[in-house]
Amino acid sequence: SNISNTTLKSELILSKINSCLYQDHSRITLKAIETELEQRKKTSLFSKEPPFPQKLHQILANPDNQESIVWLPHGRAWKILDKKNLEEIVLPRYFRSSKVASFMRQVNNWGFGRVHFGSDQNAYYNEYFLRGLP
Repeated sequence: SNISNTTLKSELILSKINSCLYQDHSRITLKAIETELEQRKKTSLFSKEPPFPQKLHQILANPDNQESIVWLPHGRAWKILDKKNLEEIVLPRYFRSSKVASFMRQVNNWGFGRVHFGSDQNAYYNEYFLRGLP
């Protein structure tokens, strides 16, 4: 029983670590990104509105939004600094629904992960969502 508890704890710790690890795609080629985007376009519904990641890039690129939401210095993740300001000022300029809950649903639906520990704790990332590569 003691061995199985230790094994379960080890597996839980490993699964938590693996869920927080991400590959560094900062040196990915433009061709690889274009191929990935083409694949995603084929699998998503076409609409007049730009896809969520494109809007998120616009939000993060706008210096007026830096009190609410920012890129981390390395450009591989971003963080919400002020949820209230994000909901009241930033989101209404970009989305029909200005609720943080709806925004976070999109974040999760688009495959962003949350960093649970370390210096980037509570930041969000996607291996293909990088500053300067919209």
